[in-house]
Amino acid sequence: MSGVTHDAQPRRVVLWALPRTLSTVFEKCMGSIPGVQIINEPYAFAYYFGPEGKVAENPDTEINKTLQAVMKQGEAVVGPDVKPGWFHESVCTFQWVKDTLEAPYPGKSLVFSKDQCYCITDKLHMIPRGFRHTFLIRHPHKVFPSWKRVNQDLPEPLCPKRYGYAEMCDLVEHTKQRGDRNPVLIDADDLQTSPASIMRQYCDAIGIPFHESMLQWPSGTDFLDDWIINSTFVSVNKISQNGGFYEEAFNSTHFKAPSKIPSRSELTDDILELVDASMPYYEKLYEMRIKP
Repeated sequence: MSGVTHDAQPRRVVLWALPRTLSTVFEKCMGSIPGVQIINEPYAFAYYFGPEGKVAENPDTEINKTLQAVMKQGEAVVGPDVKPGWFHESVCTFQWVKDTLEAPYPGKSLVFSKDQCYCITDKLHMIPRGFRHTFLIRHPHKVFPSWKRVNQDLPEPLCPKRYGYAEMCDLVEHTKQRGDRNPVLIDADDLQTSPASIMRQYCDAIGIPFHESMLQWPSGTDFLDDWIINSTFVSVNKISQNGGFYEEAFNSTHFKAPSKIPSRSELTDDILELVDASMPYYEKLYEMRIKP
């Protein structure tokens, strides 16, 4: 890409998101940039499955037994197809994640990592140095119903203590206190409605050129070969019913027009409880967003 140099130290950007916010689609978009190294959710794997993670802390709970069984099933089918950048969850300590993000990556012009904001809440000292922090939000009326469809039981056991939006507000404030005074924040509906405008502004904010080619990418999972990503995760998504948690994102080719925001009358009581707790934080974040 013209205008991007392959320095010894590439430009580094992290996108902090919540589940079901189109973050993997956004990641595919960024993966179309020549010279980029994508690092997919390393903190999330440290948080859940690494040696310091929730499964290791309480291996005998029913949900953690289920998670272990699913991961073992995925691990069993990885076989010889592991790519050079794929990592096993057994190495995924928070320090390993930080070191991996801060590694040199010679020949790369951009290191782009996507992760879940709440997975770093209790480990803020492990935030990597040298990164521009950016954020992706989506209306709670969309996030929680989508999350429930793939997770079944909300808020327990996988939903964070403060449902994610409060954790993201805290992370935004933390990065501001560390000197990142102008948060780069995108709302998923704005991105779907005006992808060229939003992506142009996003690229300008993080200091890379925008190209129209960023708005179209191939369907399928071949792109994963070049990512730094958990190997078992790749297999789990291939063998899971309906293609797994990320089937729609993996099959995407562009940003689709947004669906309408469900009304309160369309939401169940358990979802409304999460929505009502999260909405003040969402509204605060929404005011900071890049506007179309």
